[in-house]
Amino acid sequence: MQTALPYPNINTRRLDLFWEKYCQKCYLKTGFVWITLMLLLGNMTPALAATLSSLSLSPDTPSLNVGQTLQMQATAYYSDGASQVLATAVKAISAGNSHTCAVLNDGSVRCWGNNSSGKLGDGSTTDSSIPVAVSGISTAVEVSAGSNHSCAVLSDGSVRCWGDNFSGQLGNGSTARSSTPVAVSGLSTVVAVSAGSSYSCAVLSDGAVRCW
Repeated sequence: MQTALPYPNINTRRLDLFWEKYCQKCYLKTGFVWITLMLLLGNMTPALAATLSSLSLSPDTPSLNVGQTLQMQATAYYSDGASQVLATAVKAISAGNSHTCAVLNDGSVRCWGNNSSGKLGDGSTTDSSIPVAVSGISTAVEVSAGSNHSCAVLSDGSVRCWGDNFSGQLGNGSTARSSTPVAVSGLSTVVAVSAGSSYSCAVLSDGAVRCW
């Protein structure tokens, strides 16, 4: 599907209007649109940005279960007929019950949607219809959005989780919720993580599994 951009001279001041018109009802796909546009416009000259006419997303109708991760690709089209594949703008995206998180190519994480219990990880409990930066994470390789919490695997094999913690699903030895990432205790060789409803599980490099 190719999404036409409504403004011939698009700039960041108009992205909020683009979001309101095209992106409010789909946390997964349109959050990816927003991140892609921000990255794209941040790395192009004003002259090139002015020729951006449409954006194509693949898969067009993404479907995820809670905690699953999906890779998406975006292609930008310009008024002169040229196109640019943005395959590496977002490494992975994961949809929870009412929020979504994505790992960007630079290792940072963005989340958006419902923010009860602080599951967006930005230090607040304020809902956001646009992606917000998860505090303190710059080396993420994978993310999983659960029901009311989120977890990310870092490049050093450790795990950070944030959000609700009534059952200890953040893995830091407490049951206190956290709106910013906390380190999961005792894990240093994690290759994959999954955040569920009130628990989390991780796969280690030796094939073992740990849950909390």
